[in-house]
Parts: sequence; structure tokens; C-alpha cells
Amino acid sequence: MSSENKYRFPLSSVRGIIQNDNGEILLLKRAAGDFCGGKWCLPGGKVEYGKRVDEALVLELKEETDLDCAEAKFLFYLDSLPSGEYRDHYIVFYFECKVKGEIKLNGESEEYRWVNPNDINNYDVAFGNKVSNLNVS
Repeated sequence: MSSENKYRFPLSSVRGIIQNDNGEILLLKRAAGDFCGGKWCLPGGKVEYGKRVDEALVLELKEETDLDCAEAKFLFYLDSLPSGEYRDHYIVFYFECKVKGEIKLNGESEEYRWVNPNDINNYDVAFGNKVSNLNVS
């Protein structure tokens, strides 16, 4: 659930771009009862106070998917500005991730899907993340 950012400064979050052997990208479908329920997103979340961005990525991937991040490469960041239902300003850090393990979703997501990068714009994406900007090889 998004809350008013009473301090009026940007918050930070991380997103992991995880590809399978077929070059498809992992998307998670938000649980119906959660903020942005029914929409899709890359795994990730907020950077907690006192945590480094790379630490937050590892923690969020484990929490949301039960995957272990074996390697992470910073790719780019985007400003997700307040608009519409999104009242907060986020600076979102995107990483290419190599992972180990089997996907096991927590309660924040109800489904996952491996998606061809060319088809990603066909999904209703949460949090104002501009996944159409993804340029992964």
C-alpha cells in the first residue's frame, strides 16, 4: 500500500531483471488484496533505511521469490514520478540478476510468468515502472 510521502523527497527501490535460458524475463502478478493487485511487476521492492541498494535487491528477491541472487549487475535507474494512483516519487534501480533455486512466491504475488521481452508491453505493469525501456541481451 502506498502512503503519502510526508517528507517530500524521493524514495528508492530496486527491481531485478531475471532471464531464463530462453531469454524470457520473470514477471510477478501482484496478489489481489495488495496495492496494485492484479498488475505485473519485476521482482523487487523498497530499499529499507540503512541498507545498501545491492543488499536490498538480494533481500527482496529472496523474500518475493525464494531465489538466491548469485550475481547482480547494475544496469540503469529511472525516476518514477508521482502521477495518477502513484503519489510517491521513486528512484528505481534496475539490476540484471543471475539466480539459483526454484521460484516459491510469498503472499505479495499470486502468479509468475516468464515473458518474452517483445511481449512485455502487453502486460498491465504496476508501480509506474517503465518496463518497455528494458534493453537486455
